[in-house]
Amino acid sequence: MGFHAPRKSTYHHDEAVAVRNQDQVALISQLLRVKQETLLAALTAKRARASGETLVINYRLPEAIAARDAMAKCLYGALFDWIVLQKCLFLFFCTG
Repeated sequence: MGFHAPRKSTYHHDEAVAVRNQDQVALISQLLRVKQETLLAALTAKRARASGETLVINYRLPEAIAARDAMAKCLYGALFDWIVLQKCLFLFFCTG
């Protein structure tokens, strides 16, 4: 899944990113069983609470790439742990 910087407007000079392929977001959100909006928000912005308010700060391209890679690493680790657990359970009940 890639990112791109949308066109800059003459009134808004922020370096926020957008996801390049919305079809991939739809597929991934379906597989993870999360809303597309939630996944997009996690990949493109961070939230911070200050003085009782929630601030939404858009990621720049390097930050968005780091967030995507961190999410992929976390999902891969969780999937690997689940596979190892299933294998151990299989071996335990088959040898029992």
